[in-house]
Amino acid sequence: MQVSVVGLLFLTGLYISSVSSGMGGIYGAPRILQCIANDGTIPVIRILSKGVCLFCVLFVDFIQLVKKA
Repeated sequence: MQVSVVGLLFLTGLYISSVSSGMGGIYGAPRILQCIANDGTIPVIRILSKGVCLFCVLFVDFIQLVKKA
């Protein structure tokens, strides 16, 4: 009995593209937020321009959690 590998390859590609898209959302938005803070466009978030992007990641994650609640 032979089984086609096409279905497995399709599901693997779908999974990898979904993970890649999710990672882009998690790491892309904080970098944009940090650049906006560095430029001083929004003075309230100026504190996010200092240090590593970890603060921006936590800030974006907090916003996403509040939005879902």
